[in-house]
Amino acid sequence: MRPLLSQEIARREDFGLLLNRLGLYGTAVEIGVDRADFALSFLDKWQGVKFIGIDPWNPKYDYGVFVGRDRDADYKHSITVLEEFRKRRSFLSPLKIQLCRCPSHEASVLVEDGLDFVYIDGDHRYEAVRDDIRIWWSKLSPNGVLAGHDYNGDWMDHVRTAVTEFAWMIGAQVYYVLGDAASWYILKGEG
Repeated sequence: MRPLLSQEIARREDFGLLLNRLGLYGTAVEIGVDRADFALSFLDKWQGVKFIGIDPWNPKYDYGVFVGRDRDADYKHSITVLEEFRKRRSFLSPLKIQLCRCPSHEASVLVEDGLDFVYIDGDHRYEAVRDDIRIWWSKLSPNGVLAGHDYNGDWMDHVRTAVTEFAWMIGAQVYYVLGDAASWYILKGEG
């Protein structure tokens, strides 16, 4: 099937709104938190109860690519901004935030099944994206949403190939939203 431009959301920051409309308020996972910029914009719109951020925050290399900056500082920054957000939001509704400083495949064995949302923005190499999609798809609830970043741009050949192959294999429709680095998503209830 040919990927379709999403009619539900216009940009990746709106995934929280999509989940709310679908009644998915349980647990969301982001793979590749970096400095928690996307996490904050997602959580600002989502009414769910638990967020798990996964990133190795490796001081020398992230996903086989030299980062050239202090990943320990990025990890500490993520902790600080997410905790501040959690405190502000707790007045409206409780939110549990958990950060896992390890690779995606290691975190997957620690995270419970029945997830409502998984956003893949970690290792962008083909094999890693392919493996993340397979691992995390199996952990989604029956109506969960699997999504990811960099559907176009520098990593397009790797990401788009892995996503397209997986969608074809399970007979699912891929939707995408525009942006400098577009995002993609698959609704498990449709697959």
